[in-house]
Amino acid sequence: MRNPIPFDTHAFVKRLIAAGVPEAQAEANVENLADVVARLVTKDDLSRAVEQLEHRIEMSEQRIEQRLAQSELKITIRVGVIASAAVGLLMAFMRLYLVR
Repeated sequence: MRNPIPFDTHAFVKRLIAAGVPEAQAEANVENLADVVARLVTKDDLSRAVEQLEHRIEMSEQRIEQRLAQSELKITIRVGVIASAAVGLLMAFMRLYLVR
């Protein structure tokens, strides 16, 4: 794993030993700390994540707008067909009852 945060483990082990920590314990502690530091999130990581989320949101919004436009067109066509059918039926009933 790439560690974006510089961390000198050797210097830290030397510092712990100088402070009286046994060498084996110092090395184990520094190894665990190095694992934690390697998993830290940087501002660049967060910026990239935000950019990716913004892009996904934008793409989702575009898909939603396209689907809404398609739905509006389908509804308009259906209403037109229903209105045409209603006018046709009305005309047929008028001819039937007015012709007599």
